[in-house]
Amino acid sequence: WIRSGLAEDMRRRWEQETLHAIYNAHFRRMAEIVSAKGTGAKVERIIQGATKELVLISPYLRVDTIYMQELKQALDRKVVVKFICREDELKVKESEKLRALEGLQLFSLPRLHAKCYYNESLMVITSMNLHESSEVNNREIGVYLDRTVDAQLYDEAIKQTASIFGSATPFPIGERQLPPRSVQQATTAPRE
Repeated sequence: WIRSGLAEDMRRRWEQETLHAIYNAHFRRMAEIVSAKGTGAKVERIIQGATKELVLISPYLRVDTIYMQELKQALDRKVVVKFICREDELKVKESEKLRALEGLQLFSLPRLHAKCYYNESLMVITSMNLHESSEVNNREIGVYLDRTVDAQLYDEAIKQTASIFGSATPFPIGERQLPPRSVQQATTAPRE
């Protein structure tokens, strides 16, 4: 009976490990719900992981020092960085900080309420503004997407952001006009 008990234990363990592996392979790769702190960490990961393009859509901007450093590093890597916000909500101090980021493309949309942050492979759609107090003081929720797994959902979101960019206009930061770059559509194209 020792042998049959051992065999039964091994069979049960194998079943549990197999089910656990199947569950992880399927569910851990789907869209992930994130809180305010989780959103902040994902936005940082999106900025750090950008190799071609980085898009940040938020009506209200007050970018903290860490994000500013990450954005500068992205620009140094020759990543195209696009911000879209509400011009009427962009404070002078914030404008000065953004002006220091050579190559940043800034766009305005008067009635913008959407918040979405993405690079060529990762995206967060969230209630959180890119405002340093949002992560600390507000209850937020978001959805984190990986294009390699959630391609259809990611591509649908890209189409929506293209619509937002189609309504936006480039605007100057301080004394210099930022170069317009494909305002009519987001450059991270959906997969065909």
